[in-house]
Amino acid sequence: MPRISLGTVYRNLKSLTAEGLLLEITTARSAARYDANVSRHSHLRCIECDRLEDVPESEMAFEPKSRLRHYKILEYRVELIGICPACRYQHQPNR
Repeated sequence: MPRISLGTVYRNLKSLTAEGLLLEITTARSAARYDANVSRHSHLRCIECDRLEDVPESEMAFEPKSRLRHYKILEYRVELIGICPACRYQHQPNR
């Protein structure tokens, strides 16, 4: 749709996020991204290429300890930061 303005696109992204139909993902390195997977999950981000992958909740273990046990945890988000296999392979000497 070449005639749609960027303002319209961003307003709709914000509206869909507010309605809970999209998840806005912000990182220090790149512009905001939007994820249609609104189920509870975390993200794995490569510091080399900025690739972002979903990590299902079943692969994360979260057990509140000490003072956190006194809180009712409503939500949490985790961003794992590392180097993806493709970037690691590119930087290996003597491939």
